[in-house]
Amino acid sequence: MSKKILGLDIGKDTAKVVQVTRSFKKEYRITGWDVVDLRQSGSLYQGLQRIFVDPAFRGNEVILSLPAKSFFFRNVRLPFQDKGKISQTLPFEIEPLIPHPIDDALIDFFVVSQTAESDIFAAVIPKSVANERMELISASDASLSAVDVEAMPLAARLVKSGIPTGFHILLDIGARDSVGVFFRNGKFFQIRSYAFGGDTITETLAETLKIPISDAETRKRRGELRGAEKEISQGCERFFGELKNTLQSLKMLGNFEEEMTRASLTGGGALCSRIQEEMGRYFNVPVDFVDLVSMENIPFAGERDRWNPLLMNEALALAIRQPRGAVGFNFRRTAFTFKLSFMEFKKEFKWAAIGACILFALATVDVGVDFFADRTRLENIKKDINNLFRQCCPEVTNIVDPASQMKTKLTEIKKFAALARGLGGQASVLTVLRNISERLSVSYNFQILGFSFDGDMISLRGETDNFETADRIKKELGSSEFFRDVAISSSNLSRGGNRVEFEMKITLAKKT
Repeated sequence: MSKKILGLDIGKDTAKVVQVTRSFKKEYRITGWDVVDLRQSGSLYQGLQRIFVDPAFRGNEVILSLPAKSFFFRNVRLPFQDKGKISQTLPFEIEPLIPHPIDDALIDFFVVSQTAESDIFAAVIPKSVANERMELISASDASLSAVDVEAMPLAARLVKSGIPTGFHILLDIGARDSVGVFFRNGKFFQIRSYAFGGDTITETLAETLKIPISDAETRKRRGELRGAEKEISQGCERFFGELKNTLQSLKMLGNFEEEMTRASLTGGGALCSRIQEEMGRYFNVPVDFVDLVSMENIPFAGERDRWNPLLMNEALALAIRQPRGAVGFNFRRTAFTFKLSFMEFKKEFKWAAIGACILFALATVDVGVDFFADRTRLENIKKDINNLFRQCCPEVTNIVDPASQMKTKLTEIKKFAALARGLGGQASVLTVLRNISERLSVSYNFQILGFSFDGDMISLRGETDNFETADRIKKELGSSEFFRDVAISSSNLSRGGNRVEFEMKITLAKKT
């Protein structure tokens, strides 16, 4: 029995939908497709209504992708292989790394590689962002079966086909944003989002030639860029510079050592062939366009005259997305797996409540018997603690929480003693700071933003002009007699994009 599935790729201005029919032998055939202009529809909801009002698309299963820019992506390593343990542990590992409460987020993951440990790639999205898009599908009377991350379904098909070899990048260029999916030796290991798209080229063309946006878009798709080649090249180079900074950052964190060997382009923004030429020239690698229909040899049930692979690849990849076993995410499963039906367990809840009331009554009687004796004993203990605190800290007149106040005093004493002895018994804080200042040349353009010491290790947060300077600073400090080990724990571009912020961990040398 055949099954009809819809892949829905929602962009900034258009929604692309592809319908495939899957046979009993799991062979696919494209039986329908459409591109809906959301600007003409008035809103995303009205655009979706135009799709699902079509009898050919009504009643199909729908697979949807969410914008990559809405996610937080994190690499996590856990010391076990069991997926059940990973699911239970991952929220605790992820929570300190995201800017919002873990209870307000949806998390999904897949295992990149496993030995004795598991290398996990996790994606996190606010519930409000994911639910807003999923509720629009539900409001359209469509059956939502899976929700993935933008560009991941197509990346999974590339992995299955064996195309990514060496260090490979899949770049999905949209209207306003682009998504980079990074492969190493045929395996996925990172995904990043960038504020660059086809509209960037269109706006540059319109501004340079002083023509309307509509005319600039037409010229861009035809490849008629004469008069604006220099400005378009500069815009592409700025984007490729951001991509190069990502590669350098990942390299500094030890993700890989080799250079990029190949790049593949998809997305409506890649319709401007100049991007392919500029990228090939900038990185000196072969750059090709993805054509999923040809790659998978998927037949059409009807005409394919207006079919454009770059525009429709993502929607098709969603439609033929494998439900199990493939690299990717499913936030539909994450959002609804743990929701229990009250009606299904109504009787169990009733009897559980009665039993809980009985146990509560018995516990209340038992607690009441011991309450007054325990209260008297507690008051006596509090008096003894307060008397002891007054003896140790007579200068403190306001006693609120003697245990916490005593811990604070002890911490202050330990810090003072450590600073008085010097770092690791070898030198004072001022001596080490002077050593750092003398070793680093003024030409390094280096500024210390934060400095902390815990007795054995210095945490230093600094800012410099580029990643290479940060690495030279690390090597210079590593040769100091005061330090046993110097390592860069993180490095990122500043918000302005023209500076590099990094954190450095310095382990002190032990005095012999």
